[in-house]
Amino acid sequence: MKKTAYILDGNSCKTKQDVFDICKELFEFPTYFSENWDGFEEILYDYFEVQNDSIVIIESSSKFLEEEQESKSIIVSILKNIEENLGVKSYFC
Repeated sequence: MKKTAYILDGNSCKTKQDVFDICKELFEFPTYFSENWDGFEEILYDYFEVQNDSIVIIESSSKFLEEEQESKSIIVSILKNIEENLGVKSYFC
């Protein structure tokens, strides 16, 4: 089975707002997304319940949220939970 790869470029994801803006487009977030981590996790989880034949790739991961380590920890935890519960793997390159 061929998987769909969703790629986030760490060079473009310097801030939490960058991540939200890019993910809103990449994952077609609904207009009601309130731009907080709880809403982010809920929408991603719902998305991957349907698109569970996917992988998430974070390129240039050393630059990804480089100056927002707390946000980086949060998104890593969210992706880990999605992997554990839905089987959608994340790769940091």
